Amino acid sequence: MEIIRMPVELLNEIFMKLRADGLLNLLPVALVSRHFYRIVTPLTYQTIYIDISGCTYPHPHVEDHTPTKRPLSTLISRLSAGPAVLALVRNIHVFGRDGVHPGALELLIGWLPKLRQLSSFSWNCDGSFPPSLLTSLGQHWPKAHLDMRTSFSKCDIKKDWKVLRLAPNMLRSLHVCMPNYPYDRVGKEARVAKSKLLWALRSCPGLHSLTTYDPNVYRNNRGLGASEPWHDLKPEFLLPQLAELTIADRTFEVDDLLKWGAKGGWTKLIKITLWDDRLLYGFQGCEQSLRSISLLHTKAENENALVSICSRTIRLTELKIKTEESRLPFSALMICGPSLETLAIHPHRDALDNWINMQDVPLCLLQAIQRLCPGLTNLALNLRWPPDNPASLQT
Repeated sequence: MEIIRMPVELLNEIFMKLRADGLLNLLPVALVSRHFYRIVTPLTYQTIYIDISGCTYPHPHVEDHTPTKRPLSTLISRLSAGPAVLALVRNIHVFGRDGVHPGALELLIGWLPKLRQLSSFSWNCDGSFPPSLLTSLGQHWPKAHLDMRTSFSKCDIKKDWKVLRLAPNMLRSLHVCMPNYPYDRVGKEARVAKSKLLWALRSCPGLHSLTTYDPNVYRNNRGLGASEPWHDLKPEFLLPQLAELTIADRTFEVDDLLKWGAKGGWTKLIKITLWDDRLLYGFQGCEQSLRSISLLHTKAENENALVSICSRTIRLTELKIKTEESRLPFSALMICGPSLETLAIHPHRDALDNWINMQDVPLCLLQAIQRLCPGLTNLALNLRWPPDNPASLQT
């Protein structure tokens, strides 16, 4: 069949794959014929990326994916040239690591009402989410899916986020940095941040994904401990039924998770990512929905927690582990192995410099993975092999 005669749906899939490699692949295609131009043009403007810190937008027309910078005002002027172009924009991704460039917010806020159909808005910048931008999104695009990365350090959430009360289903993904560390100075700041998080969760019943994160946990190799202080954030029935949950700090403890699960809070949970594997004991009620488990720092003595949740889960398809010893969790694999499609086991970053503590895994045990996981399509192992020469083994 000639490509020009292929169904439009099939051509769309082909061009979307090309677009994932950079817009350079689409520009020549648009010049082939009017038919291709009509298909390619919507894909070109469908997703817009904006660097808010430099007031520029990346223009991925380079084969090595190194974006060239163009002024944000140029982008907005081009997209505002006519209603036909504005109608093509569906998704906006804003990122930046050096603060917000003066004037960038005003340009962005003034441009949002001109769009015709915004489906999603993603904010991946340091600091708090600008309340003026959130208000504009809530007023003009309350049905758009909002993916937000923020902190609560300088946020008056009841005032700045009040628009979420009017658009409760807008916030779909929340990634928040919680001030939990250092342990000897956890006090009012952490309690205030946790109360703000609780207010945000209560106001957003449509929340799909939640990440609570403390970067100091990773740098200091500290997990949860029974003697460490806990605060007043307790899951309640008003909280949304999450599909994805990442806990990389001390926001929740096992008892909190159990209470949430007892009220049906985990019935839609598909993916969990945890810093401390002991928290696995807290997930009850997700046996039908859970498909993916990622553990960021496991220990051999806590393997029973993984075995426990695997024995209750109906169909686990993905298991990713970072461990001090790079042990293969065969007790868990004997239970969930038949349904696994992806298995990844790597040493924790602190263990990379201490190869003497890595467990030597005989080749016969590696061969046993195939027997335990017959449906495995994606396997990644990083082990000490051979014993006297640390190396990376990937299959």
